Amino acid sequence: MDRVLIYGDSGRKAAELLRSEGYTVKTAKEIPAILPSETEADAALFLPSLGEEAVQAAGELARRHIAAIVIGKEPSEGHTGVFFLKCPVSPAVLLQSLSICREMHAHLRALEEENNRLKCAMDDLKLIDHAKCALIRRLGLTEQGAHRLIEKRSMDRRVPKRAIALEILNEYGSDEGCRAECACSDSDDRKGEQ
Repeated sequence: MDRVLIYGDSGRKAAELLRSEGYTVKTAKEIPAILPSETEADAALFLPSLGEEAVQAAGELARRHIAAIVIGKEPSEGHTGVFFLKCPVSPAVLLQSLSICREMHAHLRALEEENNRLKCAMDDLKLIDHAKCALIRRLGLTEQGAHRLIEKRSMDRRVPKRAIALEILNEYGSDEGCRAECACSDSDDRKGEQ
């Protein structure tokens, strides 16, 4: 985390401290109408002079994967991802808080990326199963035969199974009755395999 935005009056000392630790710092007395994106800042520090507006802006930045620290008298509740510090804040506490925020947001970002990857994989599996179902219904294949056909086409043409599944669904279409029938044939095939 190299880029830190400091919002509020009297941010000079904090800016000097952070610059001495290698951070790139920008300061502003007020919170802008358009908040920065993840590509513009890694962290934002809101000073006590801003009040409740700082808490709302910090919550929005946290949702954008920007580590947000609000310095104030009383921590607010219900703002996930926002780090609150009570006044006064020592330089060591401020630096440690930035470090913790960086780690927390990096971990949250990694979890979100993994979650998105898994959602895509699940969508692919659903699409492939739907294509298998279309093959079972239209060509009279078994679930195992439909699976082999999709896998073989994928390997022969060196394209993902998802692309083959989309071609099959475009060629043979899909209908709602297919899902129920496919679910039954899946469980029947698996019983036979055991």
